[in-house]
Amino acid sequence: LFTAKEPLSNRLYFSQMEYIKTFREMLTTPANVVDSFVLEHKSNYLHPFSYGLIGVILVIALYSLVLGYRTPILADFVSKEIDQYQQLSYWIQYADLKLSTFLLPLLMFFLFVPSLSIPGLFFFRENIDGFYYNLILSSYAVGTSVLALLVLVPIWFIVPSTLFNPMVTTYFPIILVGIVILRIYERYFLMQEIRSWVQVISSYTLGSVIFLMLESFSISVIGYFIFCSKPFFGYLDDRLNFIQNEFSWERIVQRTNPKKCIIVPGWVIRIENF
Repeated sequence: LFTAKEPLSNRLYFSQMEYIKTFREMLTTPANVVDSFVLEHKSNYLHPFSYGLIGVILVIALYSLVLGYRTPILADFVSKEIDQYQQLSYWIQYADLKLSTFLLPLLMFFLFVPSLSIPGLFFFRENIDGFYYNLILSSYAVGTSVLALLVLVPIWFIVPSTLFNPMVTTYFPIILVGIVILRIYERYFLMQEIRSWVQVISSYTLGSVIFLMLESFSISVIGYFIFCSKPFFGYLDDRLNFIQNEFSWERIVQRTNPKKCIIVPGWVIRIENF
């Protein structure tokens, strides 16, 4: 607990150390973290929501720094004379692009956690009691595994066209996250029998299917909502493009050494000598 007079630097330091401690324990002895939060009055580890949110912010911040906000300017598109159906289709595709790339860690944390908790009620009923226990385990597991999405950064950086590839933006992240989550489950349940592995893999597979369904539904709803509010979101997206491009890695390099020209083939934004 922090007091009101506690310096901000100390708070950040202790939060950082708690995050590292929780992350390390989740990869080695996850039962200590999950059981401590559920069974004890005061846990020695970060709250599962805070823990997952920190991981999400770290990944999104790195996405923004390295990749920038590489999507078309929407105001130009909105001004075109096209029918309503085409506009709706475009906004849904736009929401799909944003949620499956830049905002993927946030989407995965808020949708994948309940998606894994639901099948856990059936497959883990002999080991975990109730939905709340499953929810805490899933929160810590997804909060840990979301850092695996950093593997996508060099792929998107080297081959920018993969930003629009469903295999890379939809199914590959589930595999990356699944490797870490299955490792956590193996450590938590101390699995030794084939039956236990079948239960864990079945639970994760069903949870992934539920997540994909929720993701598709969310994309459609958000796309329709943006379509109904397109003047506002067109302006907002222009501002976000400007702000995030200003703080992207290329802009930082340009400001540091403006005499050099950096060209990244195939990217929407090229750093040149202005």
